[in-house]
Amino acid sequence: MFAKAAPRRHSLTRLSALLLGCGALLAAVGAHAATPTAAQRAAFKQAWAAAQQGGDGWRAYAAKLRDYPLYPYLPAAALEHDLRQTDLVTVQAYLAKYPDLIPAQDLRRDFLLELARRQDWNGFLALYQPGMGDALTCDALQARMAGGAMLDFDRDLADLWTRPELPGACDPVLQAAHDQGLLTTPRLWARIDRAADAGKGGTIATLANWLPPPQNQEAQWLAQALRDPASAVAAAAGWPDTRARARPPRWRWNARRAATRPPPTRPGSSCKRASSSAPRNATRSCARWRCSTPPTSTRTRCSA
Repeated sequence: MFAKAAPRRHSLTRLSALLLGCGALLAAVGAHAATPTAAQRAAFKQAWAAAQQGGDGWRAYAAKLRDYPLYPYLPAAALEHDLRQTDLVTVQAYLAKYPDLIPAQDLRRDFLLELARRQDWNGFLALYQPGMGDALTCDALQARMAGGAMLDFDRDLADLWTRPELPGACDPVLQAAHDQGLLTTPRLWARIDRAADAGKGGTIATLANWLPPPQNQEAQWLAQALRDPASAVAAAAGWPDTRARARPPRWRWNARRAATRPPPTRPGSSCKRASSSAPRNATRSCARWRCSTPPTSTRTRCSA
């Protein structure tokens, strides 16, 4: 569940696409830059092909390309290819030399993913910058925890908690937050609520494991109704009615009714059975029904 995915290799594809527009990039270089010669262009093509294979072989073709506008793409391409063998000092040297270029941004992101895969948390924190996406945010939290830091919900998790779905890199962080007692029942239901509105049954199924009974079973029914409405409809008759049991005051979902009854109507709304060709944006949580004017939340949509 917590296994790290291999670092992404999107950068080479992105660089290739950028280089297809080489003429436009060259035109954008400062007015004082020398116009590349035909020989330089030919040499760059050879160097670029070699750089994409990794190693230093590309340098033999780039001896006269130091002033070529796209020269910084060559070492970046080689580093991206050799990412699993590259060390932090080499990457930092490239970033210091070309801090504002697109390949530097991609290299930083990809090497951070590689450092997280290695669990080199000291190196990760030395290179990390905030605002690089949820996966790296969670890796940064994991790096801090590896150094002995404790999580604080408001500081570390409040923003992530608003997401109906998070990348796998966040699994260890959420598990640690649960183990520290930060994922209270109201907080779990608040995120389940958002995940339900977004149709993220997988998120709900995961969070259900941290709820006390019988609320964990109710959340699993909700996840089933979202992920497999047909099976939820078939099974709903055997689901006990738990409305009388204690639950957080903001949550009024009854999964059995969600799967078998139409949502309540409002003035100006009309509900009908959803056909087999119903669009994906139909009211998925009420497995067999669709509203022409959907209610604003899962709670009003599927409560009895």
